Amino acid sequence: LGRNHPDTLAAATNLANTLRVAGEIDEAFEISRDGLAQYRLAYPADHPHVHGCAGNVALLTRLRGDTAGARELDEAALQALTNKLGRDHDYSLTVAHNLASDLSALDDKHAAVALGEDTLTRLRVVLGPDHPVTLGCAANLALDLAADGEREKAGQLAAEAQERFRRVLGPDHLDTKAAALGQR
Repeated sequence: LGRNHPDTLAAATNLANTLRVAGEIDEAFEISRDGLAQYRLAYPADHPHVHGCAGNVALLTRLRGDTAGARELDEAALQALTNKLGRDHDYSLTVAHNLASDLSALDDKHAAVALGEDTLTRLRVVLGPDHPVTLGCAANLALDLAADGEREKAGQLAAEAQERFRRVLGPDHLDTKAAALGQR
């Protein structure tokens, strides 16, 4: 179909996400970065797929150790997605969730908590309280609340997220295990 056909780009995004979960961060990054270049050729500059892919590249950028670069990519993607789709679209919320993790990694605890709380509230409405993205946001927010000294609130949120992860995804799912171990 060609390198910048929508189906090829979607398959590349899925492959990069699978590689990320499997721990193949560098390979996932290369595929995502190339995919972003192809998305920019295939779609208009303000197309949501371009900025959704930029959010994936940002996540991998952070995992490769460039947290400031990830924050920059996520902030630009979030602004573009908010302009195009609104703040309550699942693409915007996913990028906001990742941006909160960037802020946390940069030790901007208050900003991470504020963005995490706002994003979690919105995700619960848009995707529902049991959606895996909502649960990931809740688990990450619990970590940020604990780091910001709000241990009781963090403990309650973490326990709720862990219980929901077990119920929704099962005890052996990678996200369930990560939440139980206090990992993002």
